[in-house]
Amino acid sequence: MNWELDFIRWLWEYGHFSIIIDKIMLFLTIIGDGWWAFIWMGPLVIFFVIKRKFRPMGIALAIGLLLFGIVGNNLLIKNIIARPRPIYSDSILLGYAQNFFTGNLVSFIPKPSSFSFMSGHTVSIFIFATTISIFHRRLTPLLITFATLVSFSRIYFGFHYPTDVIAGLIYGILVSFLVVTISKKITSHFKEQKNAN
Repeated sequence: MNWELDFIRWLWEYGHFSIIIDKIMLFLTIIGDGWWAFIWMGPLVIFFVIKRKFRPMGIALAIGLLLFGIVGNNLLIKNIIARPRPIYSDSILLGYAQNFFTGNLVSFIPKPSSFSFMSGHTVSIFIFATTISIFHRRLTPLLITFATLVSFSRIYFGFHYPTDVIAGLIYGILVSFLVVTISKKITSHFKEQKNAN
């Protein structure tokens, strides 16, 4: 774990050299955060479920994000493993975060009671990006790049260890293939029933 703290400390000391990069990383970490992610992901998932053409993808996203993202990771895995976040394992990192996230941005510093493993941002964004990529392969480079940048922003600010993000990435991708398989079986079953009637 020491190499991870050293890497995050190095990022704070040498990686935050540009206000523009800081702003981009801040934007990426905010749009993947809790209610903000729900505000833009939620309507998209509902639209996909309602629209017949996108329904298998919408069902896969709904199952993945709700069951495996929120319940599986945020409520179960995080609390079972209970790994403290880097900023609460190193007072220097906490100081950096508190100096950066001032005013209205303070609320984006995770609470001490919010655990680190796995990164919820990474799990959610990779379920979202990978699931859509399975159905729309041409979007894969764009979506995976976006998901990678959102995930990296969590290390950039010291909110997660690199291994939190790597594990979240692997988990998110595996969940995506699983829920796509489940979704296709569900939609196929309903089609068969409809044709039988």
